[in-house]
Amino acid sequence: MTLGAAFVVAPLVVSPYYLIVLESALTFAIACLGLNLLLGHTGLLSFGHAAYFGIGAYAGGFLFTFADVTSFELYLVAGVLAATALAATVGALCVRATRIHFTILTLAFTQVVQSLFVGGAAFKPFGEYGKGFFLIGDGGLYLPRFRIAGFELAPEIFPTALYFVILVAFVGTSVLLWRVVHSPFGMALRAIRDSASRSGSSRPTPRPASPSMPSSGLKG
Repeated sequence: MTLGAAFVVAPLVVSPYYLIVLESALTFAIACLGLNLLLGHTGLLSFGHAAYFGIGAYAGGFLFTFADVTSFELYLVAGVLAATALAATVGALCVRATRIHFTILTLAFTQVVQSLFVGGAAFKPFGEYGKGFFLIGDGGLYLPRFRIAGFELAPEIFPTALYFVILVAFVGTSVLLWRVVHSPFGMALRAIRDSASRSGSSRPTPRPASPSMPSSGLKG
């Protein structure tokens, strides 16, 4: 309770700089929760979660850059859907592998995704307009101060509002992960981690592990 209260009152006692640092820490913590579902509870080491994190950010960035969308809610929805879709695709291809082979495959697909954006291929579907943004930003995109719940907040208020949005997302993700871990599905994942043969599954990686990739990517 004390720790929770400290997070709630943090915007009142810390400077804007440290508030932004805390926002980044909570954001990365959400990504780590997703990785924990795959590694800690399923026993599958993935080097691909950076790709889900990045594809979610780029999905929102593309919405603003090429569709002029400034709604923070739409930005989040686009990011979650893009990350989940990528995780489901990569998971369908990698989940049949085991141990180090699974890990190397996730790393390989991460490098493919990274090269699409660093090399500019992801910008090509937008024609010369996309090529221009790629050349100007060297693969990076500018993100504005989004509207939250339809309101355009003042610069001095926006960091605090964004902090509470991220805090709620962190708490919600933690609760969701707790429910998943203590569900029959979560127990099946732990059984796979502890002993695939005793859990009634066979190698390559058991079928119950398949949904763990998109579930993990969703939180990433």
